[in-house]
Amino acid sequence: MKAIIICGPTGSGKSALAVNLAQRFDGIVVNADSMQVYRELEILSSRPKEEDMRSAPHRLYGIMSMHQVCSVGVWRSMALDIIDACQKAGRLPILCGGTGMYLRFLLGELSRIPDIPAVIRSVTRKTLEEIGNKEFKRLLVERDPISGRHIATGDSQRLARAWEVLEATGSSIRYWQKKERKKNLEKEFYSILLVPERRILYSLCDRRFLKFIDKGAIDEAKRIKELNLLPGLPAGKALGLSELFRYLNKEIDLTTAIELAQRATRRYAKRQMTWFRNQLNEDYLMETQDNDEVQTQLVSNITQFLEK
Repeated sequence: MKAIIICGPTGSGKSALAVNLAQRFDGIVVNADSMQVYRELEILSSRPKEEDMRSAPHRLYGIMSMHQVCSVGVWRSMALDIIDACQKAGRLPILCGGTGMYLRFLLGELSRIPDIPAVIRSVTRKTLEEIGNKEFKRLLVERDPISGRHIATGDSQRLARAWEVLEATGSSIRYWQKKERKKNLEKEFYSILLVPERRILYSLCDRRFLKFIDKGAIDEAKRIKELNLLPGLPAGKALGLSELFRYLNKEIDLTTAIELAQRATRRYAKRQMTWFRNQLNEDYLMETQDNDEVQTQLVSNITQFLEK
């Protein structure tokens, strides 16, 4: 089964390209963004517009509650099911997103860490919330020195993950990460990496968050605040959310919140760019979509890939 992957930093135009290619190649767009899976994060995750979703089929968008955790393994399982369904229907799956870890494990390897029982996950996060990161890390280091010392005190998600794996399996998360991995060898992927010039990308990031505000991001943040999410849940790390929470709590004014969110977005985009350049062996590097020659070459390359 063949599939297309569109990846790149936030704000680089992945969704628009995915719709374009889906219309041209009878494709189905499959979400590969860790925030766009959450239904409450419509604006702040920049989920595709309703008209885009109507113009081409979209899958795995807004399918989970922010109270849930869409782990790499959970996403990969859902994505592979959709890819298989596309094969049976004669459609082209087009995976689109900027979550490098999702794509890395889909393309290459996935550590076979057993599923964690919901009760262990819940108790772990409740304990972390009650005692705080510093004390939680101290306890983790006592039980699992190697993993514990390699996790930053402020990284709630990784602290909780290391603890719950230890609780559920009796073995360190490092043990599972080093075990023989299962490779995905049955599918062929053509990967497209969007890499706008940094100056342009940063400008896009700044304008992007201003558009979020215009579309109602503050009201969205209010609704999410009322959910009382447990600390450490992945969905709580959506770009701009913590800054808007601080604004709603009257800790900072709106101008400051916007500036901080824009800065965080630029930094995240820079990290994404570095990660993709170092980790992804892309088939096509795309600096701009505003060039007919570039678009024509991409379509030609994909056509040849599909005809092999």
